[in-house]
Amino acid sequence: MIKAILFDFDDTLGNREYAAYNLYRDLLKPYFSDELLLEAAIQDTLVAEQYGNCNKANVQKQIEERYKVKFDFDLKDIWDKLIGKYHLAFDDTVETLEYLKKKYLLGVITNGFITTQHEKLDSAGITQYFDMILTSEEAGVTKPDPAIFRCAAERMGVRLDECVYVGDVFSNDIYGALKAGMDAVWIWKRGDRQCRYDVKKIGTLSELMKMY
Repeated sequence: MIKAILFDFDDTLGNREYAAYNLYRDLLKPYFSDELLLEAAIQDTLVAEQYGNCNKANVQKQIEERYKVKFDFDLKDIWDKLIGKYHLAFDDTVETLEYLKKKYLLGVITNGFITTQHEKLDSAGITQYFDMILTSEEAGVTKPDPAIFRCAAERMGVRLDECVYVGDVFSNDIYGALKAGMDAVWIWKRGDRQCRYDVKKIGTLSELMKMY
């Protein structure tokens, strides 16, 4: 019997692309007087960072070399300091959480620093829906290590097989949760994604209201 539903944050509950785009626009705008060239640089930065899976130092190097500019900031450092303030929840996030909150314990497991991840949830306006929020900084390990999923279940007072984890990155979220003994739902908002592994899949968060 499912007692708890836990979530990743970026691209699951919160719109990471919106946050990344607007942060990059604010950072890059002083270096480009041409609006069209600025937009090109922002789009290249989004591609280079691979939804956050690419080292920020490498991203900065690629953009500086391509556009013949030298930024007076360290992208990784300034990203960690500022990104939490740029997040919005997806349009169906609050409705879905309000529905699920009536039936289940709700939690968040997220890779990142305590301050940054809590800022993201606060900026998105959804902190109040969660009984437990666990960051990799607190746990001492990052997803997909099963230990972070075990720690979350223990904090919520439920067994692993009484939990469902919802996330968008297969290698971190789905693999990690299933290896730990949780059920998992893979959310992918960008259309169909090839996958031969038998896993529950959804395209919008609100689909969870029909499943649970």
